[in-house]
Amino acid sequence: MTDVLIAGAGPTEPGRDAPVSDTEVTEALTALYGAETRLGEVYGASRFNDATRQLEQYRHGRVLFAGEAAHIHPPLGGQGLNLGVQDAMNLGWKLAATIRGTAPSGLLDSYHAERHPAAERVLRHTAAQRVFTAPAAARTSRRCARSSSTSCGCRTPTATSADCCPVSA
Repeated sequence: MTDVLIAGAGPTEPGRDAPVSDTEVTEALTALYGAETRLGEVYGASRFNDATRQLEQYRHGRVLFAGEAAHIHPPLGGQGLNLGVQDAMNLGWKLAATIRGTAPSGLLDSYHAERHPAAERVLRHTAAQRVFTAPAAARTSRRCARSSSTSCGCRTPTATSADCCPVSA
């Protein structure tokens, strides 16, 4: 059993919700490894896009953001879960101390200063990994980065402000 990441970079790519067919996987593996490659069985397949985003502030009044509520990126390298757990650990003990009344002034404010840079590094690392998995798509991302959105407290190299700031009902 092998995990395979197949990166596409064209306007003809199926939508994110489109099922991944065995034929599609076979064609990609054959293109990469040669005609002698045979697909055994696909146990699970999904699509993802580059939805890289990070909040500018992890605290907005009494609301604190952690994990994918604070930052998201493609699942390259499996770093997202680790990052979210680290956010939760950092925030958890600070919330507990605050509730107990033993926290020094400003302790909750230190959460952003400590965790934001860590997530920013992971976002840069996954951006670099995208260059290796889909060089043509990475060139497009770099072009889009020149007009990045910063409205609504969201920074994103590849999405519009509508992607960051959905209209609430």
